[in-house]
Amino acid sequence: MTTPQHAATSRSREAPQGDEEASSELRLGEFQNVDALTHSEAALVINALVAKRRVDRKNVNETEYKGRRREKQWGAS
Repeated sequence: MTTPQHAATSRSREAPQGDEEASSELRLGEFQNVDALTHSEAALVINALVAKRRVDRKNVNETEYKGRRREKQWGAS
């Protein structure tokens, strides 16, 4: 008895452009020697993006809102 072959559920990944590679040595291309964002800076970027999507009425991850509503409701930070 043979097992049926199913079509691939995702498309193949394109090779990264430029000098980017995720292997044992991480190469980030133009971001190689750039400092990472702090937690506070990343939070500002994410909150600004969510606010812009809300204003533009674009699709925003529903679970993200549900989690924040629960945090506000239960007083978690």
